[in-house]
Amino acid sequence: MHAFTRLSLQQQGLTLLEVLIALSIFSLIGIASYQVLNTTIQSQQATEVYSRLLSQRQKALMIIDRDLQQVLVRNIRNTTSDSVSFLEVNQQNYPLEFSRGGHRNPLMLPRSSMQRIAYDIGPHPQSANRDSQHYRDGRRYLRRHIWPMLDREEDASAIVQVLLPDIATLSITVVSEQGRHRQWPLPEEEGAEDTPPEPLAIEMAVVNQAGDQFTRLYPVLR
Repeated sequence: MHAFTRLSLQQQGLTLLEVLIALSIFSLIGIASYQVLNTTIQSQQATEVYSRLLSQRQKALMIIDRDLQQVLVRNIRNTTSDSVSFLEVNQQNYPLEFSRGGHRNPLMLPRSSMQRIAYDIGPHPQSANRDSQHYRDGRRYLRRHIWPMLDREEDASAIVQVLLPDIATLSITVVSEQGRHRQWPLPEEEGAEDTPPEPLAIEMAVVNQAGDQFTRLYPVLR
């Protein structure tokens, strides 16, 4: 009878030390599970950000490639009817401005297949719009400007397309038989020959705020 009573008392429950050990084990398992889950979520978020940036860059490069592979040797007339070169680099308004052909028209609309294109960096075009998510956006973007017609009318305005965010610099270089030039048409002191050189290629270099750079070289076909 006494032996049965002792056995019953020993089987009544866990000791305080055993409870504390069990709680410690469960706590360690919970902390480890949280760390694994948190690491997985952070990795997934980083992958999504990288994929989005990569998709933006690929789309921007596709547009740039399409533009600069279709450079058209066709001068234009500005709003004062002055002749403007088919290619302008680091002139008054934009780091790069040029005429291009090959503007697709699958709907056969009554419009030209030629466009005037310009590239620069600057604020988002909606940064002053209170209703836009880009209101007061202080970042600098790689921007594409499109004029549907080559020759400018007085009320002509460009359509602005945003390509890439957080851009630090945009550098354009023209390659000719005389070398590399940061300005085109050449200044008078450089292009004083009877027959000025022709542009052979256009080099575009874009650097973002993180210091990443991509450079593309496009031949100018005639």
